[in-house]
Amino acid sequence: EPWDPPTRPFDRARPALLAAGQGPFRPDRNRLTARSRQLRLGREGLWYAYESRPDADDWWPTGSPSPDPVTALLR
Repeated sequence: EPWDPPTRPFDRARPALLAAGQGPFRPDRNRLTARSRQLRLGREGLWYAYESRPDADDWWPTGSPSPDPVTALLR
């Protein structure tokens, strides 16, 4: 569910993802999206990874949630 979180988690997540060789991710509400990969920040502070096929508009959860966006993306 989209919501408007504080900016601080995104201010930390985007440079961490770039340092890990992931991205660039663009923010939109509680989501960070880079092509067919997406991270969503839950209200409890956990990051959830999603993937989509290039020709589709649907997103599917992958891996396990984590307080660390890089860990959530790479699980």
